Amino acid sequence: MLTLSSLIATALFGSLILGGIVAAWDLTRFLSETPEFESHEDLYRLRRLATRHMYAALVVILIAVGGAIAIVIGVIIEEMSFLDYAVPVGVAGSMSIVGAWVRSLELQVRRLPCADDDLEDERDEIVHIWEKEMFPNWDQLERRLRKRSKKRRS
Repeated sequence: MLTLSSLIATALFGSLILGGIVAAWDLTRFLSETPEFESHEDLYRLRRLATRHMYAALVVILIAVGGAIAIVIGVIIEEMSFLDYAVPVGVAGSMSIVGAWVRSLELQVRRLPCADDDLEDERDEIVHIWEKEMFPNWDQLERRLRKRSKKRRS
């Protein structure tokens, strides 16, 4: 029988797999509805998608750390058998497969073609914030786009 720490870690890691499947569904739906960015409305939807996934990434980090802490506590206060390690580690390994799937879908979304150069600039800025920032800061996006527009005019 698994120890409490092992059960907690397994449940936490398992919830991440479920969350990854939901994220993949969200990305797949976006890709099916948006084969190309044709309007600012499409890019607004990209912003909303990026916002959801940025916050979800923070939740993933917290849950993964919680699972690791549960294992460490189990090691410190309990005698854990091989099975107590193997089950949560196996589930965590499965997490990496789901994570790679989600990452590939995110890359497809980020590389969708754009109807014109202005939309491409905006898409690139949204992607930059999505990849580089911890929190979505869409005010920063507006400032960057205005700065690009001024450079293009001069």
